[in-house]
Amino acid sequence: MGAAGLWAARPPADDARADPEPARPQHRLPDPFRQLLPGPAPDADPGRAPGRRHGQTARRPPALAISPAGLLRRLGEPWLWWLLAAVFALRDLVLAIGADSRPDALALHVAAVRYLYEPGALYTESAQALARTGTLPVPGHSFLYPPVAAWLGIPFAWLPDGVAVLAWTVADAAALVAALLILYRLVRPAGLARPVFWLVAAYFPPLFAEVDAGQVGGVLLLLTVGASWALVRRPILAGTLLGLAAAVKYYPAAWLLGVWRWRPWAAAAVAGALALVAGFVRLGPQSVTYYIGSVLLPSLHSSYADCAIVSVHTFSARLFADETFYVPSSPGIRAVNAGLHLPWLAQPATYFIDAAVVLAVLWATRRSRAHPLYAPLLALSLGALLPGEVNPYQMLPLLPVTVLTISLAIEKRRVELLALAALGLLLFVRQPCYSPFPNLWTVGALLLFATAVAAANLFAEAAENGGGRGTRSVEQRR
Repeated sequence: MGAAGLWAARPPADDARADPEPARPQHRLPDPFRQLLPGPAPDADPGRAPGRRHGQTARRPPALAISPAGLLRRLGEPWLWWLLAAVFALRDLVLAIGADSRPDALALHVAAVRYLYEPGALYTESAQALARTGTLPVPGHSFLYPPVAAWLGIPFAWLPDGVAVLAWTVADAAALVAALLILYRLVRPAGLARPVFWLVAAYFPPLFAEVDAGQVGGVLLLLTVGASWALVRRPILAGTLLGLAAAVKYYPAAWLLGVWRWRPWAAAAVAGALALVAGFVRLGPQSVTYYIGSVLLPSLHSSYADCAIVSVHTFSARLFADETFYVPSSPGIRAVNAGLHLPWLAQPATYFIDAAVVLAVLWATRRSRAHPLYAPLLALSLGALLPGEVNPYQMLPLLPVTVLTISLAIEKRRVELLALAALGLLLFVRQPCYSPFPNLWTVGALLLFATAVAAANLFAEAAENGGGRGTRSVEQRR
């Protein structure tokens, strides 16, 4: 009922006066509601200014304030989140263009040239540095990946160094954008989740670190997201794409832990083995043993004193064993110790966390009924948690399952999941070497992983609505 319907006309007075008294309501309304009605209040003196008592001066109206409900409504406006996503995307673009050097892109270019013209020297410099110092070689002057990774730089091998580095960076960034577009199509976010998807992707610091370093993560993300797209439609193609990705860097193989079907496993094993054999053939008959014995195994046991390395291993070593790490200073660098003196706890803590995250993936895969998008992407995120050396750009495998989980949490209005994910993302605000403790990134990664695991039951419902285990894509969950 409108305001007019709440009022009834009062019978006219016996003596006709020029100022009739205003009509009174049939039902007295509470004061807050009465203030919203047009015109003077029912008990007001018509000869007095509204809002003023006898003998009182006029008061200023109260300042406008937004109620909590109004604030939530404002935050629910999609245009605000689209604007934030555009701001972060523009920031990434400007900072990426202004990068002064990309040592990893240069290392890939040098590796491609050596693979073509001097294949026997592909790993010589890296092996010598590991044998001499026991630490990882300086980026830009080493190559630790399988020879298949050098194939990626072959199209640019004939270009000058600076041009080749720029061309590869643009190619990897294009692959990264293509992977996000495919993932957006697979997730199919609705409403507010659409701009939030792109906001999280544009904000995610490991994504910028990937482009800034000129790494190969964009191509790997494109291959793994492509495998996720093909898993339901063409499982053999999915396994083939995954096998090629694992032949470049090993961590994409973790994707298979979320796939409980034999055809993708078989196709990945065949494709990966063939690619590795083809890559090592050019290096000579002893290349495999030389790579494993002089490069791969020593790199797994090297010292991780760089503050930018934010793996679970360095988290435990720095927190419990008080391991030294080096941070930028003026001038040069300085050594920092910021942990406890419990060295006996560091290694068990690393093993415990590693085992816990693997078991969590297996549990969540079972709990979600092997959801064909969620389970493989959750398993892929192990690539950011299990390796001993994890640089900022190597946190990129967490992004797909993070945007997937946040999108569904928004749709299902799961505030606790959104709060946990927001806290995890907040810990990525500062670069590791400029944070109070570099491994805040590790804590943030574990929080994002825990958020995705906690959402397994939501994807179980989606899998049931989509027809059961591995038979429908997430696009059809509505």
